[in-house]
Amino acid sequence: MYYRIILVGPGSSGKNYACKFLCDIFGMHFGCTYTTRPIRNGEVNGKDYFFINKEQFIKKLNNDEFYTWMTFNNGEWYYGIDKNDFYNPENNVIIMTPGDIKQLLRSDRKKSLIVYFNISEDVRKERLSKRNDADNVERRLQVDREDFKTFTDYDIEINKEDFTIEDLKEIYLTYRDTS
Repeated sequence: MYYRIILVGPGSSGKNYACKFLCDIFGMHFGCTYTTRPIRNGEVNGKDYFFINKEQFIKKLNNDEFYTWMTFNNGEWYYGIDKNDFYNPENNVIIMTPGDIKQLLRSDRKKSLIVYFNISEDVRKERLSKRNDADNVERRLQVDREDFKTFTDYDIEINKEDFTIEDLKEIYLTYRDTS
């Protein structure tokens, strides 16, 4: 029985695109992550992420409010999933990293359908180059290579960059038919 779908993949692999389809077409609900990184063009606070400053993040961390958390970009940016958001039954789609997945409790892992977007580095490099955000493309690719080098804890793998609504429908049906 699955209670949530967890989307995981390197930068620009299509996680946000898939999340939008799952929410817009299948009526699922996204559980936002908190971050201290700068907001990108087109992102909306409270929809894509909860953007907070480092002091606010540390306060939540000290109050034991995060289910998972980690830092990126040499400790410059913090990311965390609030316990209340993770356990909210309405938030049935969450985007995570391999580091987040390693922090899942065994009981929560059993209730999660993990979908891995394993898209070629060439495609992701092109997409990252078009983002025009605060991160360096080469640094991001190198970090992703390390983060995903031994990643195997997933249930479904999508490895075509032009995945379709039919591919996402299969994910949704797998989730729905077992929940």
